[in-house]
Amino acid sequence: MSKYLKGLLPTTGLSFYEEHAPHDGKWGLYGFKENGPGIQDPSDLPDEYYEEVAEREELLEQLKVDEGVKYEVYLDHLGYPTCGIGHLIKEEDEESEYEVGDEVSEERVIELFKEDIGIACRDAVNIYGWSGFCEWPEEVQNILINMTFNMGLPRLSKFKNMHRALEKQDWKQAAIEGRDSKWYEQVTNRAERLMSKLEEV
Repeated sequence: MSKYLKGLLPTTGLSFYEEHAPHDGKWGLYGFKENGPGIQDPSDLPDEYYEEVAEREELLEQLKVDEGVKYEVYLDHLGYPTCGIGHLIKEEDEESEYEVGDEVSEERVIELFKEDIGIACRDAVNIYGWSGFCEWPEEVQNILINMTFNMGLPRLSKFKNMHRALEKQDWKQAAIEGRDSKWYEQVTNRAERLMSKLEEV
């Protein structure tokens, strides 16, 4: 069990005893689930976890490289208004009133990035389950959040062979399966950087 999870257990009034952990199923913050990968609903995961993920400097720098960063409103390759680190501008964003070329502050870019990372992380938790995803090394989490940021939940959830390898914590096989995908063919440079990191974990 991770130090993060152990640190949160006292706030829930729960205890965890390693010697009582069953061999089948997974432990999550709110107990054991026999027939699944732990807690599935991202809302079950404390906000503190998402806040911690959003502060990861390595993830920020990684996505700056992979997505690029622009401090102005621009049109993405599909013609949608975008700004910052690949942030697709939503109707409720203040930037929805901006024109293409209007400046967006660095502070605002980071704010939007943290919101988007929170969404990507919740999607990853939806796919892998709390007690799977959050127990994996931070490097693995960052790689999967990056992939989710790039593809979204529907596409990443189809990586069944990669998922099976991840569940076994076979990072090298997971990288092999990640390379065997249309995603790898479409964004080869980015995908190879991520898969190379994954197989070295």
